[in-house]
Amino acid sequence: MNCISKLLDEKYAAAFVLLLTGLALLIRTAGLFYWMDIGGDGPAKAMYAYNWYKSPYIQTHGVWLPGFMYLTGSFSFIVSNPLISIRILNLILGTVTIPVFYILIRRVNNHISAFFGACILAFLPLHIGLSVSSLTEVSFILEIILGILFIILATEERRNQNVYLGASLLCICLAQMTRYEAWIFIPFFPSYFYWKTRKLSIAILLIFLLSIFPATWMIENYLQYGDFLIGFTAAQDEAWAREVGFFRALKTMGKMSVLQLEWTILILASWGVVLQCLKLLKRKSDAEQTLLLGMTLFFWVVMLRFAVTRGSSFQDRFLLLGLVMLLAFPILPLLSYLASEQKILLGTIGFILVTFILPKILVYYPVRDVTINKPVEIERVASWLRKGPYRCSSILMTKIKGDQSTFLPLYFPDVGPRFPDISAKGQSYFNYWRRSSVADSRVKRFMIERRPCLFITSDSDYGLQQDIERALGRKMLLGNPVHREGHIKIYDIRSITKEY
Repeated sequence: MNCISKLLDEKYAAAFVLLLTGLALLIRTAGLFYWMDIGGDGPAKAMYAYNWYKSPYIQTHGVWLPGFMYLTGSFSFIVSNPLISIRILNLILGTVTIPVFYILIRRVNNHISAFFGACILAFLPLHIGLSVSSLTEVSFILEIILGILFIILATEERRNQNVYLGASLLCICLAQMTRYEAWIFIPFFPSYFYWKTRKLSIAILLIFLLSIFPATWMIENYLQYGDFLIGFTAAQDEAWAREVGFFRALKTMGKMSVLQLEWTILILASWGVVLQCLKLLKRKSDAEQTLLLGMTLFFWVVMLRFAVTRGSSFQDRFLLLGLVMLLAFPILPLLSYLASEQKILLGTIGFILVTFILPKILVYYPVRDVTINKPVEIERVASWLRKGPYRCSSILMTKIKGDQSTFLPLYFPDVGPRFPDISAKGQSYFNYWRRSSVADSRVKRFMIERRPCLFITSDSDYGLQQDIERALGRKMLLGNPVHREGHIKIYDIRSITKEY
C-alpha cells in the first residue's frame, strides 16, 4: 500500500511515467508484430508515402492533406519498406504521446490528474490499434498536444518565448496539414496567447500565420475542382447519411465512447467537464484550463455535426482526439471531494482502473483499424506480377473484398505509379465504385492515359465491373482469366484498351 501511495507523490512522478511509457511501448511493439492494417486508407497512405519518398514533390491541392505524406515519406528514407514504415513511425509517435500528454495535463491540472490520464491513454484500445496502423490520427494527436504545450510554455517562459512560440506554430501547422480537424482550433491559440500576454500584434500575427495553409489549400482546390472544401465534400455521401439524424449520431458517438473508456471513466469525465464549466462561470478557471476545456467542448460539437453528415460510415478513430482530451477531466470530481482522504482517493482510483481494464481483458478489447488476417491472395498476386511478363504493365483493379486492392502496391511497390488511386498526385480518391460523373471521368482518363494491360477483380465486385463498363460506355468482354488466386481473377484487357 505504501508503494501504491507513492503514485500521489510528485517526487516519484518521473519514475512512474518512465515505467508507464515502457509498458506502452511494450504493448504497441507486440501489436506491431501481431496486427497489420486493414484494407483502405491505411495501405493507401503507406503507398503515398513511399511514392513521395521515391519522388518528392509539393502538393498544393487535393482531398487528403499532404502533411502526413511529407512526414511519413521523410521517415521512409530511414525505413523504406511501405508495409511497415509508417507503422513503425506511428508506434514511436504513439509511445512518445504518453509522457507528453502527462506533462501537458500536469501543467494544466496536477500530477494525479495527469498520471491517471496517461495511464488510461497507455492502455486505450483505439490508441494502441492506431499506433500500429498507417493512419494519421496518432501523429495528429501528438502534434496537437505539443502545440498546446508549447504555446503554454511560450506564455510562461519569457526568456525562450520566441523558441516555444515557433515550436508551437510548427506543430499546429503540421497538424493543420495532417487532418482537417486542426482547422477548427485556429482561433484558440491566438486567443489564449493574447489572454496571457496582452500582446495584440503577436496574436494577430498568429492568426495570419495559422490561416496561410488552410486558405492556400482551399483556393487551390477551387481553382482545380471548383470546390473550396473538396475534402469535406468527399467525406460526405447522401447514401451514408440517409436516415441518420442528430439523436442517432449522438447515440453512435456515445456507444463508441463507452466501448473505449467504459461507463465509469466517461461519467467521471463528463462530471469533470461540468465542474470546469461551473468554475469558468464563477471566473475561477485559469487560462490553461479554459483553453483545454474550450478545445474539448468545441471538438465534440463539431464531431457531432460531422457524425450527422457522415452517417453510417462514421468511425471510432474520428473520436480519438476527443477521447484523449477527455482524459484530463475524470479525476477532477474525485479531487474535489476526496483530496484530503488519500486512502479513499487511492482506492477509488484503483477501482476505476480495474473497471476500465477488466472488461477489456475478460470481454472484448475493442481495437480498431488493424487485423490479424493477412491479404494472402493479394500477396500471391503481387508475387505473380513481379515475376511474370506483366511486370511493367498498368493495372485497372476493383477494390476486392475489404479494400484488399490497396495492399497490392505495398507488396509490389513498383506498381504504384501504374495503379489508380495511388498514382494521382493530389487526387486521393479514384473511387470508381461510387456512382458519380467525377469517378466516371477518372476511369476513362486512366484508360486513355495509362492503357492498362490487366484487369484484376473478383466475383464479389461484379457490381463495380458494371460501374466501370458504364463509365467506359461499353461492355468489357473479358474472356478467360490469365491467372487466378483464390477468389481473385486477372484478365488481359489489351484488346479493350487499344481502342482508347
